[in-house]
Amino acid sequence: MGELPEFSHTSLESLRQPLEDKMVTISRVSGTVTYPASFMMVSAMNPCLCCYFSDPKKKCTCSSSAVSRYQKRVSGPLLDRIDVFVEVPSVEYEKLVDEALAQNSSYARQRVEQVREIQRERFKDNGFLCNSEMGRRKSGNRALWTKAPRPCSKQQPNDLTSPPEHSTGF
Repeated sequence: MGELPEFSHTSLESLRQPLEDKMVTISRVSGTVTYPASFMMVSAMNPCLCCYFSDPKKKCTCSSSAVSRYQKRVSGPLLDRIDVFVEVPSVEYEKLVDEALAQNSSYARQRVEQVREIQRERFKDNGFLCNSEMGRRKSGNRALWTKAPRPCSKQQPNDLTSPPEHSTGF
């Protein structure tokens, strides 16, 4: 989903329950039907309307309140259901088209297959393949510290589920 804040509030909010329950229910006058809806939502958004809020080379023309208003178009409860947030900085055109920096898609596929194999082995006795399928009870069993906790681990769990204020990527 490109430009996530540009979708209607109703459309975005209708994704909350299927993301959490992995089921979608359709109700009509003639009856109600529930279908499985396990999916991976991938979305993107600009940091603000002018696109330059966190750009190191170009100055943002939006006011602080405009940036905040734009980012709040995506509700907190929907953000709580998104597992990974990634800020992607702009890339210069020359680097984008430089074939020396390009990565072969077969290499990328190989890396994905390796990670999938690790996940298959990791969850072989659990009946699922992805972290998102673990649920809270199972994830508590898997989240063991192997090194000293990082400072952010002292935050309350709810603080870790929301992106930082003015986060620019999904």
